[in-house]
Amino acid sequence: MVLSFVGVLLLRFVYGTSIEEYTYLFPLVMVSTGEIALVWFLTDSLVIARCMRGVLIMNAGAFVVCLVSMVPLETSFGMNGINSTVIISVLVGIGLGVCFLRASIDASLE
Repeated sequence: MVLSFVGVLLLRFVYGTSIEEYTYLFPLVMVSTGEIALVWFLTDSLVIARCMRGVLIMNAGAFVVCLVSMVPLETSFGMNGINSTVIISVLVGIGLGVCFLRASIDASLE
């Protein structure tokens, strides 16, 4: 959260005033970056748990949601629509990944 506010100042310092009109995108970019890191972690965890079906379904589900929501969100929110699309589709992927990881852990405990 702090980086969202400090990052705007750093962007202005590095790129000058030409970036100033796009700094409103930075907070949602930070959220989507964190979510993508979590998806990578879940993907690695599912691979370790040998749940390749879960990896495939998790990523396919996120991709389908991305395809469905891309045009309406970009039309409605402009450049933030891209970030919103990523956030929503990756949240779906995270939810699916957590479900498969939990099922895999439960199966290994039995």
